This record gives sequence, structure tokens and C-alpha cells, in this order.
Amino acid sequence: MARMAFVFPGQGSQKIGMGLEMLVHYPDLQYYWKEASRILEFDLQQLCSEGPLDLLNQTRYAQPAILTASVVCARAAEKEGLRPDLVLGHSLGEYSALVVSGALSFEEAIGVVKRRGELMEDANCSSPGAMAAIMGLEENVIEEICGEISGQVYPANYNSPDQIVVSGEIAAVDAFIVEAKRRKARRAIKLNVGVASHCPLMKEVALGLEKVLKQVNFRQFEIPFLSTVSLTEPVISDIGEILREQLVSPIRWAQAVRIARGRGINSFVEIGPSRVLSGLIRKIDPEAAVFNIEDYSGLLETIHKLEVN
Repeated sequence: MARMAFVFPGQGSQKIGMGLEMLVHYPDLQYYWKEASRILEFDLQQLCSEGPLDLLNQTRYAQPAILTASVVCARAAEKEGLRPDLVLGHSLGEYSALVVSGALSFEEAIGVVKRRGELMEDANCSSPGAMAAIMGLEENVIEEICGEISGQVYPANYNSPDQIVVSGEIAAVDAFIVEAKRRKARRAIKLNVGVASHCPLMKEVALGLEKVLKQVNFRQFEIPFLSTVSLTEPVISDIGEILREQLVSPIRWAQAVRIARGRGINSFVEIGPSRVLSGLIRKIDPEAAVFNIEDYSGLLETIHKLEVN
């Protein structure tokens, strides 16, 4: 079988019903929904099943919901014999990846992500920021514009050769969009978020999260984990720092995928309620095989295609 990586999406992938179909086929995975609900002190499964979507979209609910749905899908895949050679995640998705790697228990991950979501929502209220997706400009041009704009704006997500997300103060991001269009960006779109993630403006959130991470009992890796921030396979003592640093530093997704390919990974399986990472991977390396497991049919299809390949 091909050398395979499991990849996990971040916030924005949430949707009603995510991960729940797996319970029909693997009822013991109900444990994850019940345990998450106990730790969060509300019925997470009911929220993901019935909505309302505007509530699920709120950061403090979306983050633990995506984590739970992703882990449930990964455990279903494991039950069918799929074991990755490497795991990586995009932003919030790193928590799902760490759970599957064995370095972080699901229960502790839910507790940390709960606090992470609360801190980010508080920042949204006290110090709102903005983010924008830029397509059709080179990395060096985007970095150059960031240095020229009055105010704080930074590259936040190096998603693919054709897409970089910037993050910063609202006025600075607005000015960046104007300048990007002037320089012939194919698209420059403000994202529907109220916080400036993955840039120095998240310093206070990072400090708050650091206090929580210091209480976490990280474990030995059972599956290698590649950080999309440091672009390394960290040792246990580095995990907390990487998760803190993730909030104030850019996500280097495109670079991480290339590193994975260089280490012999030829199949990427996106686990959880999204196909966004799959699309990015195809743009980064069209020769990579890409699969999705967000429901039972996707699991069966992925197993079949991996066996054929």
C-alpha cells in the first residue's frame, strides 16, 4: 500500500451532520461525542445534528465540533485497517493530528480546544481583526505589500502556490486588498472572520493558551507528526510551544506538503468535514494521490482506491 498521510482541516469546515453518519456503522464511536459533551458541558452531538448553523459557526462551538468529527472519522478509518505513516493538520487541524498521532489524548485535546475557542472569541470582541485570501500573486510580492502597508498586516497561511491568506488590523487588511488588486491579484477576498489569526496580533491569546498547555500531559508519538508551523517533526517537549506559536505565526501548508512528499508520502487522505485541503494539495503537487473521508461512503471509496493503487 502507498505511503500515506492523514491530513486534518481547521475552522471553517464545520457543517451540520458532520461525522455523525459514522455512528450508524461504528456505534462505539459514540464515546467521543459523549465525552466531548461532558467536558464542554453542552450536548455537542445535538448541536452538530440539529444546529442551528449560526451557533455551530461560532468559534467556541466550531472548534471542538470539528475536532470531534475529525477524530471520529479517523477512528473509523483505523477500524478498517488504515494507518497513516504521517499526520499533519491545518491550524486547528493540528489538534486532530496530535490525537491520532498518540501524543495528545482526545479528552485533553477537547479541554484545550475549548479554551482556545473561548480566547479567540474574546479577542474577536475586544480587539477585532480581519483576514483576506489573495490569489494570483507571488509570495515575495505579498510579503512586500505587507511591509509597505500602514498598520499591521502579515502573511498568515501559505496555502498553495496560488493562495496566501493575510491577517491583521481591519484597516490594514482593507488597504492590502486595494493594493493587491492594483498589482493584478486574480482575487483578493476578505474572509468572514473577526479575528486576525496566525499573526502577532494574537499574542494575548497565545499567552492565555500557554497557561492551559502547560497543564497538558503530552505523550510519545505513535505516528510521526509534521508541524505546519515549524516544518519539523517535534519531540514531546516542543508540542506545547508549537501549539502556542501556531497562533502568532503563519501556517506553512504548502511547504509542509512538499516536505511530506519529499519523505515518500504519495497519498494524502483528508479526514473530517472538508475537502479544502484536498484541493490545495492538488495545486501544490498534481501528482499526489488525494482522498477524502468525511462519511462512510468516502471511507469505503478511499479503501477501494488505495487497494487499487
